[in-house]
Amino acid sequence: MTERSVALFEELQKALPMVYDHDLGIARSNLAKCRVAASTAAPFPSPTDPGHVPTDTADSERRGAT
Repeated sequence: MTERSVALFEELQKALPMVYDHDLGIARSNLAKCRVAASTAAPFPSPTDPGHVPTDTADSERRGAT
């Protein structure tokens, strides 16, 4: 490796932990947001619930909907 290549490699090694820490921080933040959303969200409607409207395309076609 040339001196320039070695210098660039060393700079890259120094920069990688910062990039990794930043991305890891974003990932942790997003995970926390997802956990909060999941804990406060209403459960998915059950097909047996009264008033349930199926969203399946095949089911809609069977019923004659367009």
